[in-house]
Amino acid sequence: MVSLLEVSRSSYYTYVDKKPSAKDIRDQELLEKIKMSFENSRNTYGATRIREDLKDQGEKVGKRRITRLMRDNRLICKRKKLFKITTKSNSNHIVAPNLLHQDFSADKPNHKWVSDISVPQQAA
Repeated sequence: MVSLLEVSRSSYYTYVDKKPSAKDIRDQELLEKIKMSFENSRNTYGATRIREDLKDQGEKVGKRRITRLMRDNRLICKRKKLFKITTKSNSNHIVAPNLLHQDFSADKPNHKWVSDISVPQQAA
């Protein structure tokens, strides 16, 4: 393994025998609380709301740290879809008359022009 990774033997054993730092231990404790808050919110809370939640529990932690822990553990919040008005049925706009009445045949070129306002489908 040492020759394959091209590292010294002492570096390898230093890495293997390394104990978790105080920050790593604190991150694990925070991660458990973050997961609890995230699950209690039905996966809707982001880092800002989780920070407020942890602050209410007496934890003093920064938003960036929460963001990093959430990103590293793939805790992605659901976003609410905004309502979008697609049709204005009560408008007073003038509707253009249907001059062709579904008769698209023409006697000569450039005699009848048509267009389509529908959204094209994506090719699969």
